[in-house]
Amino acid sequence: MKDILVTADALRSFANAALLKAGAREDVAGYVSEGLVQTSLRGVDSHGIRLLPHYIEAVKGGRINPNPDYRFKKTSASTGTLDADHTFGHAAGMEAAKKAVELAEDAGQDM
Repeated sequence: MKDILVTADALRSFANAALLKAGAREDVAGYVSEGLVQTSLRGVDSHGIRLLPHYIEAVKGGRINPNPDYRFKKTSASTGTLDADHTFGHAAGMEAAKKAVELAEDAGQDM
């Protein structure tokens, strides 16, 4: 079998389109496709783009929620918990990071 070379941008675009077609919301598809491509670019193929077919099947089978309803609960001035509604870890992590930045900005203003 001959190696097939594609650019990271082309691979990202393909993965994003496949995830959208499977029913993923646009932001979720973007986070997952970016995460898979970046992981493969770092040489960690076990967690990279090779997982795309597995993820598509997981969405189709109902194991991963492609359209999550995030629920965030602030637990103190600078902490909280996120219920990511069974979505992809890539998307959950990005949502949690956004909330952490918001909390840090708000907590910093109180000082």
